[in-house]
Amino acid sequence: MTTTDTIDPPTWSTIDRRRRRRVGLAVLGGCAAFLLAACGDDASAEDAAVCEPYLAVTAQFNGEPDPATISPLLDQVDQEAPEELADSLGVMTGAARMVVDNGDFSAFESAEFAEAQGTVDPWMFEHCEFDQKEEVTASEFKFEGLPSELEAGTAAILLTNSGAEAHEMAILRKADGVTQSWDEILALPMEDAQELVVNAGGAFAANKDAKGLAVVELTPGDYVAACFVPAGTTVSADGAMTEGTGTPHFMHGMMKEFTVTA
Repeated sequence: MTTTDTIDPPTWSTIDRRRRRRVGLAVLGGCAAFLLAACGDDASAEDAAVCEPYLAVTAQFNGEPDPATISPLLDQVDQEAPEELADSLGVMTGAARMVVDNGDFSAFESAEFAEAQGTVDPWMFEHCEFDQKEEVTASEFKFEGLPSELEAGTAAILLTNSGAEAHEMAILRKADGVTQSWDEILALPMEDAQELVVNAGGAFAANKDAKGLAVVELTPGDYVAACFVPAGTTVSADGAMTEGTGTPHFMHGMMKEFTVTA
């Protein structure tokens, strides 16, 4: 798949607009409210009890979280946390409470949060029940492992970064009635393109071997997974981000079209 060189780079590569969502809400904000998946047979009933409140918290962060709704959910996550996840989930719920209390997303950008995410996301992928699960690898500049066709339903996609730069997997669906190709859509300024697509979810993996989990409700249609991180963006082990000045990764070919069937 080719991309056009006429895309206005600042429109799609300004990292400040999306950095907070990319670094923090890729974990706690890629899902819609109906993604309260039950948990599977891979975990004990005691351990699996954490799946539903965790995914409900994820749903809350898809928009503006309601403190009255999210606070008891965070308490439930803490109460239901399996022993091996208790510390990591505590870091994540603590960060979420800070965001809800004061709107400061910096708690989602810490090295401690990233380390906790790296523990929690693979566990949720392994132990919670979804209609389908896929593992995808991100590197410079491609996605590997994402099928060209998926079935409708709740999908968990575990993204692993095998490259040197930071990578995201933003999952977009064409809105009803849209006939333009993905090349044509992504050639538009971001504000115009957003009128033609539905944000289905996404994941972020900050550096080599980091993992991020996307939980998405797939409905029939035409989709693309794309990385909008500017080339040259890196995140160090201590969480410090160096913002790249290059064109977005998708302009280097880091995009994958796929179709969702009924």
